[in-house]
Amino acid sequence: VDLAIVYHLSQKIKPGELKKYFVPFLVAAVEKANIDNGDVRVALVSFARKARVVFNLAKFKTSAYVIKKINEISPKERAKRSSGGSALSEVRTKIFTAAGGDRDGVPNVILLVTDAKTSDDQKDFLREAATLIESGVKIITVGVKSADAQELRSVSSPPVEEHAVFAKSYSSIAAQEIITSIHKAIPALNQVDLAFVIHFEPRRSQEEWNLLISYIQSIVETADVSGGRVRVSLYFDGSGTAFRLNRYNTNEELLSAIGRLTKNYASATRFDLLTTLRRVRSEIFVAQNGDRENVPNAVIIITDTNSGQDKRRISEEKTQLAQAGIGVYSFGIGLRDKAEIEGIAFSAKNVFSFSDYGDLQQYGSVLKKEIGALNTRQVSGRVEETKVTQPPAVIATEKAEVGTSCTGARIDLVFVLDASTSVTAENFDLIKDFIKVFLYEAEIDGGTVRVGLLIYSTDVHIQFHLNQYKTKVNLFNAIDDIPYRHGSTNTADGLKVMRTEMFTSENGDRRDVDNIAIVITDGISNINARRVLPEAEQARAVGIHIYAIGIGLTDTRELDGIASKPLEKNRFTVSEFSELNNLKQNIFASICEGKNYINVICFVK
Repeated sequence: VDLAIVYHLSQKIKPGELKKYFVPFLVAAVEKANIDNGDVRVALVSFARKARVVFNLAKFKTSAYVIKKINEISPKERAKRSSGGSALSEVRTKIFTAAGGDRDGVPNVILLVTDAKTSDDQKDFLREAATLIESGVKIITVGVKSADAQELRSVSSPPVEEHAVFAKSYSSIAAQEIITSIHKAIPALNQVDLAFVIHFEPRRSQEEWNLLISYIQSIVETADVSGGRVRVSLYFDGSGTAFRLNRYNTNEELLSAIGRLTKNYASATRFDLLTTLRRVRSEIFVAQNGDRENVPNAVIIITDTNSGQDKRRISEEKTQLAQAGIGVYSFGIGLRDKAEIEGIAFSAKNVFSFSDYGDLQQYGSVLKKEIGALNTRQVSGRVEETKVTQPPAVIATEKAEVGTSCTGARIDLVFVLDASTSVTAENFDLIKDFIKVFLYEAEIDGGTVRVGLLIYSTDVHIQFHLNQYKTKVNLFNAIDDIPYRHGSTNTADGLKVMRTEMFTSENGDRRDVDNIAIVITDGISNINARRVLPEAEQARAVGIHIYAIGIGLTDTRELDGIASKPLEKNRFTVSEFSELNNLKQNIFASICEGKNYINVICFVK
């Protein structure tokens, strides 16, 4: 990456704060970048009434010199005036040019840091930002204290939620979450020492083993192992360490080694979580086995079994991992009780749950978004010689493509879910899994698609509104947390609340965006049954397009009355909840064909 750091210091920052907080923040942002080997070039630009190039991309080729110049930032640079437009113009005309050290084919990134209320040349600021972004430059902004949040969002690259960061004070600017946000947005700054920890029940099938191995390969093939940014270890409960962090130094060697792993490594029927956590800390993340100083540590625990071990002792082990700086991500496969995997992860966004091993593959991009270092290597496709070496089971697959008929439009989408007693808790989990699969490729983070959701049984319970979740990670965590509330089947009130409370401007409905509702039910209403069709008619009359999905219904008349017309494109039925995922290509095709509603995916055979 060619990185331009652009900063403004107002007179509000005290000299002591400058040296104590601001300078260490900039150092932390670049100190792990591979400047010495040429992966990263850095330029520094200061701006007040006018902009000043401190040094361009060609000036310094070592991290020591770059950090030395950052440490020379002086309180004398503080100023009342702030001309962001002038600063971005300097970057465009003097930094991102051949004379300024810019390299062809290398991504350009601007890290803009300011505590100014507004830019004095706001129109120029916005225009220059738009020009740079249009030319392919990524702009990340960090606003401090009284910085104008709206202005900075306007000059940040989309999705804004990822590229506009704010610190309440100078003392919090170097907080780990801010540094992490910057590193996630600039893949070349990402490094990680990563351990996969696996408990795979030995009685599970060879096909499931193949799915697990393929998933691990798909994660590491886009991680820059050959360039030294990422090291990987793999540990199996019951068998121990398959290989250490310093065992494989190229992507090809690592992928081949993972492909050679046999199901014999899955030797433990009971999950010994306590021993696993202890050995991860004491045997994997140690210097003699390849752990590197000042490189983040992460462990991905994948299990299809709960340990049932003492919660207090597990919590103690988790605390020791945290104190050692090891981040934990937990993946549960087919677990009814998710409390244990939720308890060992450091935050809710680090917890992922799946119905079976077949669901793993489609969540790779979510994990790579959380651990940016896993997305630091470009690949055109899986290399043939790195595939799983065991004879694979025959698995029916379908190819997902982005269709041109599905691009460009935005939607506000509300799910209306039947949570009545006849559904059962197990089947309700299948509905939640289906929704995540359905939304997997939707452009949530960029704001193209907004999602709301309510459940109904005897009463109606809104789970979240259209304007509540702005990132896919947070949305999927919220879906996982939806409780099952058994009761009667009150579809009429579900439709009414959808129309009168969810598709409203105060709750995130956008005036110029099409409204879509997806109703999923397994039964005919037994409360307010006469109101169901009138409520559906009122919803359609105000422009809400309704897709209706029925599970195990012998009488579809009510379902037919709910769905928009024509029925063959808007009403779908399956015999069992487990068949829901088979509907996705039909629904996508209908949505895409109808009005260009979703820019996400069309499934084709």
